[in-house]
Amino acid sequence: MSISGCSDEEVLTIDRYPEGQAKVFRHNCRSKRLAVVNMVITLEQKSIIQSTPFGWLLFVREDIKLSRGLLSKLCSSWVERKQCFSIQNQFVSFSLVDVCLGVGLRVGGRKIDLRKSSIISHIRSFFEEGHVTVEMIYSVILKLGNDISLEDFCLSEFILPTRLGLVHYGLFNLVDDLDKLDMYNWGGL
Repeated sequence: MSISGCSDEEVLTIDRYPEGQAKVFRHNCRSKRLAVVNMVITLEQKSIIQSTPFGWLLFVREDIKLSRGLLSKLCSSWVERKQCFSIQNQFVSFSLVDVCLGVGLRVGGRKIDLRKSSIISHIRSFFEEGHVTVEMIYSVILKLGNDISLEDFCLSEFILPTRLGLVHYGLFNLVDDLDKLDMYNWGGL
């Protein structure tokens, strides 16, 4: 299953839930767009992004494929009360910290409030009032190119969009100051 440029919701039936109760698995990924933007940005912009906790995003060069079968297997083997996977009668723990450390994100630091929004944000000023979608940001990146500070836009597009492709208001304030991104607890989101 390709998850690039998609918003998707899959309902997976999990054996461990009573009466075949369904567990909803949601994901939102724009890896194809990320690969396109990585080809467009300048070396200077790449250098700036590399200095943030999200520098690893620069290594995405193509559409990422995710196996529906693998996701189904992982979801069906998850033991919620133990926070681990049950694989061949062995329990393999897996936590949010494991994911964060795996992609190089901080798990300590200032708490991030995605609902908090200041009236003044450089990036937010490029859009009219109301919701800003990933599609809108992607359009600005491709339209304005090197005429703007693309590194800010790149980060606000690809950091934690909602399932509907909306960008949280609080992210605009954070990416206005890229030098401070490593102060925050990204694992706490």
